[in-house]
Amino acid sequence: MADLTDYIPGGGWTLAAVGLLTVPGVRNQVRPVAKVVVRAGLVVADGLKEFVAEAREQTEDLVAEARADREGPTASPTTEVATEPAKARSRRTSQAEAGV
Repeated sequence: MADLTDYIPGGGWTLAAVGLLTVPGVRNQVRPVAKVVVRAGLVVADGLKEFVAEAREQTEDLVAEARADREGPTASPTTEVATEPAKARSRRTSQAEAGV
């Protein structure tokens, strides 16, 4: 047969914590400890979020690189180098024509 702790997240621990927090004398002593535990939990959660975000970013980069490798190179490095001087020449030519 199911008891009350089966329906409460954390079961008996939750009931014990709520019971302690309802007693005024105990509440004043437990509150600082509870704050430290909650603060530590927040630090861990923030660190975990940062770790997961970094892992996700690295995974996305890896997937993008794999897709690029699968599709093959679209432009060779020599093509890019060859077009740079042409761009510079066209700027110089247009500047010369403009009288700059």
